[in-house]
Amino acid sequence: MNFERVAEIDLKTPVHEIAIDVRLRIPGIATHFQLPPIAVMSTPTFALPLRLLSRHRVQDKAQHICRRCLSLQSTQTTTPSPTPPNYDVSLSFSARQYPLTSTDRALKRPLPGTHHIRPQLLMHVDPTKLHSSDRARQEKNAAHKKIVGVVVRTGRMDKTVTVRIPGQRWDGRIKKHFSAPTQHLVHDPASSLLPGDVISLHRLRVSSTVHHVVAEIITPFGKPITERPAIPTPEERFAAYKTARLAKLERRKLRREAGEGKEEAVAELKALGLDATAEVAAGKGTRGGVQSAVVGSKAQAEASAAVAGEKAAASKVNERARLNKERAEKKKARAEK
Repeated sequence: MNFERVAEIDLKTPVHEIAIDVRLRIPGIATHFQLPPIAVMSTPTFALPLRLLSRHRVQDKAQHICRRCLSLQSTQTTTPSPTPPNYDVSLSFSARQYPLTSTDRALKRPLPGTHHIRPQLLMHVDPTKLHSSDRARQEKNAAHKKIVGVVVRTGRMDKTVTVRIPGQRWDGRIKKHFSAPTQHLVHDPASSLLPGDVISLHRLRVSSTVHHVVAEIITPFGKPITERPAIPTPEERFAAYKTARLAKLERRKLRREAGEGKEEAVAELKALGLDATAEVAAGKGTRGGVQSAVVGSKAQAEASAAVAGEKAAASKVNERARLNKERAEKKKARAEK
């Protein structure tokens, strides 16, 4: 049932008491009565609450918006993509008639056939953008399930944040699940994460303690996503890896050619600001270059094994010396008694 209240006040009457005439308009019923007079001040004007004269209240202060809802409100317009609408990486240049982006161009460049690529780099890359050799390597590995967590700490380490991942633990004694969250160090290459962000992760070994990298921000907290640095995609991460690796192989090739005495290679190394005789002895060619420096994963593994063997031998010697010293002290103590 809808009620409509109408208050009629004659402010022009020079009296100290004003009667309020109230009518209640109900469908099918007409009601009219007067309220007792109310006393007012002697001043000709007075203030009445707005809720008596208006059906809707006027909000004096702005409505509160939580930080998570505020972060979802976009404050900047997205810039249009420079790529054409019919952009297709799988087409040849004669069919598409437009150049590829730098990321797609790097993905299409093949690495040497014997070069080892970590499966985690290829796991989430779009297979249509990969070279045929990289696509064959990707098909041999299965993608892991989606990992979602909350950022709990930032700013302690450079490009590294702490993320809490929810989990449960089963107690077989009382037959009940308990909350057992785990915390991981996650690589944030663009430093775009803030505490409270809900993010998804990809497995990628960055260091001995950092085994994950941020994939995307699912729900931001605080600053909107448009005001933060962009998070690199799996394609951009793999393209950066291939670019750095191919550049290193090119520098190695130039050093070998410089060792053979080619002036063009020496000039290119000087243009890059590198010393032509740093790793390759002049006049010895490829063989001398390989022998002068530790090159390749096999040689690095052999060097690591040699260092580990030396440390193990040293630890055995130290342990033997400690035992001999303890025995000598015990023998001396028994002799003194």
